[in-house]
Amino acid sequence: MPSPSPDPAANHLARIADELSSLRASVDAMGQRLQGLTDDNAALRSRLEQSERSRSDLLAQTEHLIELIEQSRRELRAAQPKG
Repeated sequence: MPSPSPDPAANHLARIADELSSLRASVDAMGQRLQGLTDDNAALRSRLEQSERSRSDLLAQTEHLIELIEQSRRELRAAQPKG
């Protein structure tokens, strides 16, 4: 009794199923990578915002120190004897 010949349609469907499984695994991996990148982006944005706040605070402090130095200079000039 001859062995039944393989069904070409069944073989084709099996290959398609294998390719779909492979694509699904690839899509899942890309989804995980995208989530990781999204998390990294959120963390970096948070750090950037903190850095910008710190920079703004430092700028305000620097401007205040410059004003104090200018005031001290004016006071020193006023306290020096003229003549």
